[in-house]
Amino acid sequence: MAVVITGRMDLLKELIDKARLLASPAFLKDTLTALAETARTEIVLGFAAGRDPYGAKWAPLKAQKGRRAGGQPLRDTGRLQNSFNVQATETGIEVRSGVEYAGYHQYGTKRMPARRMVPSKAGLSIGPYWRKSFVRVLEAQVQKAMRR
Repeated sequence: MAVVITGRMDLLKELIDKARLLASPAFLKDTLTALAETARTEIVLGFAAGRDPYGAKWAPLKAQKGRRAGGQPLRDTGRLQNSFNVQATETGIEVRSGVEYAGYHQYGTKRMPARRMVPSKAGLSIGPYWRKSFVRVLEAQVQKAMRR
C-alpha cells in the first residue's frame, strides 16, 4: 500500500526551516536576553507599585514619626532598586542585587517582614505579573521568528 501526498511542499519546507530556527542557539540567546530585560522592568514596576511578583502589597513601614513615617517601603534612596543586575545565561536568566542588605528585605528577618522584589516562593510560579510579561515576550519572539 502506498500513500501519496501532494501539495505545496515548498511551504512545508519553509515551515520546517522556521521550526528549526526556534531550536537554534541564536533564537534561545535572543529570547533569554529579551526575558532578562523584561525581568528588570518587572523589578522596577514592583518597586513603583510597592508589591511583590505575586501581587501582594509590601508590608507598610512601622515608623510612626521621623523621615520614614508614611514612606513607601524600599524606596528611601533608590539604591536597592537600582542595584539589580539581570542577565541572560546559557540556559536562563540570572537576577542579582549588588547591595548586601537585599536578602534581608527579600526574605525578611525576625524583626522585619519579607518584601519580595523577585520571585522566590518555593514551589510557586514566577507570579502573575512576571508570567504575563514573559508570555508576551515569548509570543513576540516566536512571531518574529515565523516572519523571517
